[in-house]
Amino acid sequence: MIANPPIRMKERIVKRFVIPILMSFLLLTGGPAYAAICKKCQSLFRLPAKGTCSECNAATASKSLKLCPSCSKKNGRCENCGELLVSKAEAERQTALQAEKQAAEKQAKYKQGSPFLGALAMTAAQTEAFSKWQAGFSEPPGVEQTAQFMQEHLDPARLALFRVFAEYGMPTLDQVLSGPVLLDDAADGCTVQVNPGQFVVCNLPASGASQWQPTMLRGKGLITYTRQTFANPDPAPGEPDDIFVMILKVTSPGTALVQLRSDQPWNADEPVRQIGYTLDAEPTDRPLALLSMPSRVFKLHPDLKGKTQEQLTADPQPDPPTVDFTLRILNRSDQPFELMRGSDKEQIKIELTGPGAIDAPAYVKMSREIRQGKPFTLKPGKWLSLPIKRLSHGLRGVSQYAYWTRPGKYKLKVTYRGIQPGADKTFTLECLPVYLHVVE
Repeated sequence: MIANPPIRMKERIVKRFVIPILMSFLLLTGGPAYAAICKKCQSLFRLPAKGTCSECNAATASKSLKLCPSCSKKNGRCENCGELLVSKAEAERQTALQAEKQAAEKQAKYKQGSPFLGALAMTAAQTEAFSKWQAGFSEPPGVEQTAQFMQEHLDPARLALFRVFAEYGMPTLDQVLSGPVLLDDAADGCTVQVNPGQFVVCNLPASGASQWQPTMLRGKGLITYTRQTFANPDPAPGEPDDIFVMILKVTSPGTALVQLRSDQPWNADEPVRQIGYTLDAEPTDRPLALLSMPSRVFKLHPDLKGKTQEQLTADPQPDPPTVDFTLRILNRSDQPFELMRGSDKEQIKIELTGPGAIDAPAYVKMSREIRQGKPFTLKPGKWLSLPIKRLSHGLRGVSQYAYWTRPGKYKLKVTYRGIQPGADKTFTLECLPVYLHVVE
């Protein structure tokens, strides 16, 4: 007599019908969903029991899988057997793109929360020439008169920009004189905040035998208008006789990467130069800060020549170099920007680096009261101009002195720290660094 015939009948049904149907379903569907499986492994049966990735020790969908979906996607390999999913050429291309991305991220040294800001501002000589020229017309000047003025008074960067404007639409003089962002070799590696639709002028020292070539121009809406080399009308000591100008425009919000290279392949002694910028055209309510000056060439004062840190802090302390800078802050938004003027928390910081750069504490007398400052409203589209007449900075503009003590090429960076009323919220605006030339 057979014991428990119903149970045995159930076992036979499961073995004969249910298990084969389940196995067939798993073979046809490949089991759970996988990120990347090569063709030869797609028909293999994989039990849905979790395994471990051989690369990162993360969980896999099956014990038979070698890689997790993340490592499979990163390496371009099959999760099951580890073989490449793409051709060798495609794998090399993806590796190169990844390397470019990593290099670009490394190049952008400064986070988006604290970008460098700057624009091409009129010099004092150009402002004076422009005012005299405007006064000579009873009605707005035409294209020919404007072109003649620009040819006589503009530097190569603005002249190249004017030619682009003339080809794509006649500009106003304000657009040419103060509209675009100017990037030179001092801004290498910087993140530069621009407005969508704003022109960007790369203005780099060059020579006839060694020219700049772009190696990366990547970004949504990035347009290249022109690349030209001009004779330098007023070369500083040690500077080449030519200037390379490349004009770009970011037409839509986003981030663009620009990298250039200059070398002489036939001359092994000529060093390879590489320069890169990140253009950030994301919408922002932050004001724009820029530093303007009539000239970038300065004369070394005899009293400062060869001085040491100890000599510059001794009594009597020598005065810092005299300059004629203007720090200009522009409200680019459509809303008023509130800040406190005259507060002890409002400070300008000057960073000078070069062959004889020295930063020394200034021994000056100060009153002991705490200055709260007064509210100031910067209206939309308006400038706040802050003159800098000597290289002194810090608390109340006099607590630190910056000196140059030897002739040579110096790098200058100016930072403005302000405070907004009410919440006692501080903000920082950084100008693009510039090169200065000190001569005897």
